[in-house]
Amino acid sequence: MRSSFCSHAAIAALVACAGLAHAGSAGPVVIFSDIVGHSTSMVPGLGGVSFSSFDRPFRSPNGAFWVLTADTDAPADVDEVVIAGFGLAGAVVAREGGAIDDRADFVGLIDSRLSINNAGQYAFATNTSGDAAVDEVILVGNISTGTLNTGVQEADAVVLSGGGTANLGASVWLADILSDGRLAYGASLTNATSGGASGLIINRQVIAQADADVPGMQAGGAAESWDIFDVNDFRTNADGTRWLAQGDLNGATTGDDVLVVDGNVVLQEGQALAGFASPVTNIVEPYMDSAGNWIARGNNSDGQDWVVMNGNVIAATGGAITDGASETWSDAPFAATFFWMASNNNGDFVIGGTTSNPDELADAVLVLNGETVLLRQGDAVDLNGNGLLDDDAFINVFNNDDGFLTDDGYLYFTADLMDGQGNALGQAFMRYQIPAPGAVSVLALAGAAIARRRR
Repeated sequence: MRSSFCSHAAIAALVACAGLAHAGSAGPVVIFSDIVGHSTSMVPGLGGVSFSSFDRPFRSPNGAFWVLTADTDAPADVDEVVIAGFGLAGAVVAREGGAIDDRADFVGLIDSRLSINNAGQYAFATNTSGDAAVDEVILVGNISTGTLNTGVQEADAVVLSGGGTANLGASVWLADILSDGRLAYGASLTNATSGGASGLIINRQVIAQADADVPGMQAGGAAESWDIFDVNDFRTNADGTRWLAQGDLNGATTGDDVLVVDGNVVLQEGQALAGFASPVTNIVEPYMDSAGNWIARGNNSDGQDWVVMNGNVIAATGGAITDGASETWSDAPFAATFFWMASNNNGDFVIGGTTSNPDELADAVLVLNGETVLLRQGDAVDLNGNGLLDDDAFINVFNNDDGFLTDDGYLYFTADLMDGQGNALGQAFMRYQIPAPGAVSVLALAGAAIARRRR
């Protein structure tokens, strides 16, 4: 029988490190990388297995925990892992091919959408190696105990929003694990006594069902029902009292794509945002944080790109990247302009996008609250964790939306790295402590300057 690949000793060590303090650094500190031969590329606890790529990281509501999936150079049937951690330390807590405590079958391919709560419970969707009639599941793990059990599975019964019942079908995907351990998720539905064949669910209660439920505040007073829900674009706040979902309505395809918050349409294809004359054509990567703040980005029919938070435009192509700056957001380097957005419970937000900077090796930035450039393409990173930017390693490409912002001022993100000559090094998962307002890291600026001079 296969093992779970996450020993209680490793979990205990991870929990113990929660209180450890780490030395500060002038720039981002690498937690893990896939740089061949570097110590940060070694998968903890797997004896010689190395990382080969990282997916999007997710935080607990209080920012104490993080979790992400990664690929490794292990054989294909066991190469995916789930890594959970605190600060700069992480451990393997689940693995493709690993055992599940309450099932005889094993973990299959792991969805990249994960969630973790303040109690250290984490969740992910997978198709197990078992009976095809019940192999689509959401598993729930616990960092403290090292256990991994079934949260929901294909064929489970759910209660429909309009009354009646249905069963989960062959598609089940995670939204969030809530503070009390309940799960929010989307699924196809079978045997529905009313309505359509897909729904959004909290615990076992459907809160929105295709061909049945009608979002409010549709353009022109229309009352079209949901047609389909976009997989992985259902999110909740920490306790499930607020939710966000993107999908299509029944009706004309020229205005069917909608973003819905708490049951009401907040963005709709074919309708103009306040301050713009041209209507929306695309809505991309909607997100709700644990406090219930929501963000989305997209573009209009005239090519204008934008980012919206809680209904307000917070960045747009052609606008200054920070208050009073001559450098503007630009779609010349990247057609969509914006590639990154995150927020915390305090209402702070970070936007990533490309700019009018004439240096093509410095024209991508992450900006805090529209006021401060936190990081720029070409900035140096601390690869070996010694607190110095002396590793000849620099940010090359920020990975789209792969990061989060904590309330205590830490930015976790992934990016592709390069050396001072512009040669690719690999991908890294990093943490950056946001400087105090007005503080400037002279060393970080010097590292970036050195990198640009050497190319």
